[in-house]
Amino acid sequence: MVSNTHKSSNSDGEALPQLISSKTLAYIHQLLQERPLFFYFENDIEVRFYAKRAEEYRRLLDVGKMLFFVLYALISIVAIVVFPEAVMANDLFIFKYVLTPIGLLLMLVLALADIPFFRHHYQWLATPVSSLILFCVMLASVSSYDALLAQHAAYDVMIIVTIISFGLRVQFPVCLLIVSLAAILTILTTASLNWNIDWFKFAHFYGLGSFITLIIVALIERQERFAFLQELLQQIFQKHLEIIGSTMGPIAAYQQVMALIFSGRLQPLIDTVYPLEEGIEALRRLQTGAVQGKLVLANAA
Repeated sequence: MVSNTHKSSNSDGEALPQLISSKTLAYIHQLLQERPLFFYFENDIEVRFYAKRAEEYRRLLDVGKMLFFVLYALISIVAIVVFPEAVMANDLFIFKYVLTPIGLLLMLVLALADIPFFRHHYQWLATPVSSLILFCVMLASVSSYDALLAQHAAYDVMIIVTIISFGLRVQFPVCLLIVSLAAILTILTTASLNWNIDWFKFAHFYGLGSFITLIIVALIERQERFAFLQELLQQIFQKHLEIIGSTMGPIAAYQQVMALIFSGRLQPLIDTVYPLEEGIEALRRLQTGAVQGKLVLANAA
């Protein structure tokens, strides 16, 4: 059997050969058959999946940088218009320590996003910035006794978590880390300031809301992972990626298939039969990738 090596390009335009081992191919088929609830890829597939998400992040960032400020402006306007007393209370605490820091963090993201390191390792930027933004929103809620403000902030948390996971293409474990860091920072800050916090309300608004959002994030990422496996298989069989190693199953399976062939119940698909002396021509045609089925070399003798 002759197989071709398909070359693709990375973000810098450099051609890279895509090699798929028979072990990796068997692993892909196993995942698609078993369809586990939560899983992470082995071998180099996880690296490829991360690279795909990084490329999606770069495309989204290029076209939607200002959307972050639009969302920030919308949240700020709603907070000021609907909850003016809460925003103005405690010497403008929410304005000074929530709205202003979030705006500065967004400007920091736009300033650093085009640096090559952060474009290729975007989660190093998304994780601390997102954690601090969530922390500021949670701090705004617990700084006021306004129940409606707390509910509004809880909705903001769910919106931000959704944007972090699907807009910034942050993977589920990192998203879980971001929510946890924000909650820990909020608890430590309120404890150091000796604030009297209704922890039941805090757990209800943020614990339940974050938990539901994270479950949705995990389920959607699961579907994306299965779709990515299907894309890999499509590349293997349609773009003729090189398969390193034997792709045959155990000898028992081989014997069963051969028994079906010899009994006439299974007919192999034959594309063309070539005389043995035309083997070079058959090889050239095989390398074109236009073969549908098997090429057979027949010995006239």
